[in-house]
Amino acid sequence: MQYRQRLLPRMFAIPSAILFTLLSAPAGAGSLPEAPYVSTSAEARIEAVPDHVTLQVRVERIADEPDLVRQRINAIQSELVAVGERYGDALAKFDLHGFEFGAHREYRQDMGRMVDRGFRGGFALEIELNDLKRLDALLFDLSGLELSGLGSPQFGVRDVERYQDEARSEALAAARVQALALAASQGATLGEIWGIVYLPMDRLADQVGRDGGDAIADGWAPRFREASAADAGFVLQTRIAPITFTARAGVIYRIVPGAAD
Repeated sequence: MQYRQRLLPRMFAIPSAILFTLLSAPAGAGSLPEAPYVSTSAEARIEAVPDHVTLQVRVERIADEPDLVRQRINAIQSELVAVGERYGDALAKFDLHGFEFGAHREYRQDMGRMVDRGFRGGFALEIELNDLKRLDALLFDLSGLELSGLGSPQFGVRDVERYQDEARSEALAAARVQALALAASQGATLGEIWGIVYLPMDRLADQVGRDGGDAIADGWAPRFREASAADAGFVLQTRIAPITFTARAGVIYRIVPGAAD
């Protein structure tokens, strides 16, 4: 199933470190253009609907004999593979990593030292799902297995550079609008650009779930469901929030006094 990506732009212009002068710069100063000049900055935010989600699965087994550990690890791997097969092409990744076996040691407080307590084996599995509408079903299936850990869903977008570029462009455009207004207030217009300062502040997983508001795609608002034996699933469904890309840009223009833009 092909997932449709949507862009929900929101832009906020935030004045910062505005410097406006009509005084002549000292001779030989190299840090600023010759006066008059104007410096402004602005911030822009672009919101993108996630197009995939990553889950981290952890499994650990402990037993008295290494062969028993191996059997138990093999059994849970078979169960995980069976779950993965039910989702077929909707899975972009189903990768095993962090595989380890060895002696298991525990600290004995009464003895004041570590002691051998059998054998242990474990692994980590990274699952990446493209069809976000099937996320809740996958979480339900995985939670029925004897896992050592199932991490929170980590949402993402594949074309990160696209949203970074759009946020930067909107920040620069907003900074120019401010510069034009400042110059016009003094009866001047903008000349050439002397410099640009760009600070990316993209927020991916850190922003997911923090912003409130309306649903960002059809049927994706927080909601309850009725579960039955024929339609097993959690009562509460996962909210898929937009990912915010933020950029701040500052510009310095030479201004031309006594001209209209």
